[in-house]
Amino acid sequence: MAPNSKYVGDPQIRMTNLIALKIIEQGGEDPTWGTRPIDQVTIGLAIHEFASKINDEPARKAIKFAAAGLVAKNAKSIAAESL
Repeated sequence: MAPNSKYVGDPQIRMTNLIALKIIEQGGEDPTWGTRPIDQVTIGLAIHEFASKINDEPARKAIKFAAAGLVAKNAKSIAAESL
């Protein structure tokens, strides 16, 4: 990247800035994001991963179970659509 570029420093921060810039250029976030089955799978996987950090075992298991169910239900929906 050119030394006079406005995106300098940590590559992760640069990428985040580029994504934010693209969202702003396009007029904001996609209002339908989160409603499609693939989005629900993404959300479920993130929740499942974050739940791994919960110290309370019963709560961790319950959240991971619910997140896994969300992923499975929406994955089946995606698979059915692709047939």
